[in-house]
Amino acid sequence: MPTPRRPFECPASRPSAVLLLVAALTALLLTPGTADARSRPLSGTHSASAPATRGPEGDGARGRVALIGVPGLEWSDVDQVRTPNLWRLVGQGASASLSTRAVPPPDRGITCPAAGWLTVSAGQRAGTAGKGCPAPPTPQPDGEGATVPGWPALTAYQSETGYAARLGTLGQLVTDSGGKVAAIGPGAAIAGADKSGNIAKYASTPEALGDPAPYNLIVLEAPALATAWTRQPLDEY
Repeated sequence: MPTPRRPFECPASRPSAVLLLVAALTALLLTPGTADARSRPLSGTHSASAPATRGPEGDGARGRVALIGVPGLEWSDVDQVRTPNLWRLVGQGASASLSTRAVPPPDRGITCPAAGWLTVSAGQRAGTAGKGCPAPPTPQPDGEGATVPGWPALTAYQSETGYAARLGTLGQLVTDSGGKVAAIGPGAAIAGADKSGNIAKYASTPEALGDPAPYNLIVLEAPALATAWTRQPLDEY
């Protein structure tokens, strides 16, 4: 098995998210008629897909994708002994080296976890206002789903970045094509929310999600590395 290579260098190693991506993520979830120019590869995460299947009526969303984000993980962390499951996934599944580019804080040339999730959501560079790396906001429960707090402010800020990212693009595309989205963890909720900042199904842990079969897109946050990194004083990253 060839040794995986690091996808890019970053001034601060830990804030950058790694990310292995099935290139046609959005296209897989849409019918051929809707998988147009909007269905471009989205930067920022680690994903695995199940074989595409059509719905009972032969149209609408098809296939299932599990998109797993591990902010802070680097290629050098993936090891046959220390991380055997990730090692096998890289060797047996589809993988690619991508440059994860988001909007950095004004005082740091780094990629923050929340900015990475926002970039996945928009398919375009996105970020958060203010210094440092704020933690992804804890979603507010709404029935089985949830709402991302401060979504209007996050959306408005993108117009100030020079990239005009449209937050909620990924989740909205899946929903508009008849698919169902579930998110596990606050960062995942940012990535999978629709353009209004809503998630149809939200769980704080994989166990709380229950049966994953009904969902066309499941976004999962594995936050341990990012949580440890963001606990450092601001001057240390």
